[in-house]
Amino acid sequence: MAAASPRLGVLFLGACLVDRSQLVRGLSPGVWWRAPILGFLVRAGDALFLFDTGMPRRLVAEPLALDPEGRYGDEIVPVMRPRDAVLARLAEAGLHAADLDAVVTSHWHFDHAGGLADLADRLVVVQRAEAEAHPPGPGLPFWLEGEHRLSLVEGDRELAPGVTLLSTPGHTPGHQSLLVETATGAYLLTSDAVYTRENWESDRPGAMVDPDQGRRSVARLRQVAAEAKATVVFSHDRLQAASLSPVPHWYG
Repeated sequence: MAAASPRLGVLFLGACLVDRSQLVRGLSPGVWWRAPILGFLVRAGDALFLFDTGMPRRLVAEPLALDPEGRYGDEIVPVMRPRDAVLARLAEAGLHAADLDAVVTSHWHFDHAGGLADLADRLVVVQRAEAEAHPPGPGLPFWLEGEHRLSLVEGDRELAPGVTLLSTPGHTPGHQSLLVETATGAYLLTSDAVYTRENWESDRPGAMVDPDQGRRSVARLRQVAAEAKATVVFSHDRLQAASLSPVPHWYG
């Protein structure tokens, strides 16, 4: 019997108020957006994966914990309620951390890997280049402190039939995206390789530590999307997020 096709579920994990010029390079500052923070569940056969974990739960009680010196308040302000923590959203879906076979992080930034502290006993799949950019030791961001069981990936990796990690560096050294090919169509989760539809359609990228790598990664995502006829799901697009249905709805 053939394995069942993967299914995709969406978790809403809070938001950030962000100056639009931080999302689309070349724009003048001063226009603020409420950018959604998303995580994704992927069911593939008997396996359950979580792609990105949202922000650290600590921000609910300590909204300045990320930025105690106020250095970033003119660019980004996290907005997080208790129900936006990853464990709370999993519970809403009738799930527990123990149900996850692995947690996949697109990259280490606080709004994508911030929930790792609440998932410390789960296997974490991350690109080797991302892990090596923040090796264990003093100076780690607080949401990456502690012990984590890491599965280090180099390049692309098939997690399960129809579920493929894509190496898309540029935003960070080891950024990765995810292609999920369901029975009703493929979904390409760009994470921060492409923040919004405006980035995608205008060909103006967001923040990149390596703009040349980032442009190559976006070109590659365009090719993958065309070949797979995929719906492209952006990481922080407020209009697209408003059209998505959270778990218990499953796409595919």
